[in-house]
Amino acid sequence: MLKNRLGKKYEHLNDLLFGFKVFLCSNELIVLKSDDIFKVHQLNLRRNADEFIEASNSIFARYLNVVAVTQDQVTNAIEYCKNNWKTKNPEEIKMISLLNLDNYKNKVSETVEYAKKLFGDIVKEPSK
Repeated sequence: MLKNRLGKKYEHLNDLLFGFKVFLCSNELIVLKSDDIFKVHQLNLRRNADEFIEASNSIFARYLNVVAVTQDQVTNAIEYCKNNWKTKNPEEIKMISLLNLDNYKNKVSETVEYAKKLFGDIVKEPSK
């Protein structure tokens, strides 16, 4: 049913997004959801090789399982993961993700606030 709603335009993403579900689509913005929080971390950490996240184009928080990115960012991120994360084991991925998260607490707060403005109830407060 979700695939039908998204239409042919996003069909190519179905095979790329291992473990992600497309949660919401609006123009070129796609909100992804995964029950595996580390997949969300990986997508945020790896979708752009030079920067972690920007509040203007990414939604992220430590305990949230939604992330919003553009179609191009999704495709680039998944390709980057496919090419570069094959050599790492899952424990290394988790450690890298968590270490980076601790360095970006302020940025996380900004993105949660931005997310609330854009998506309201979709984005919930991180657990305390």
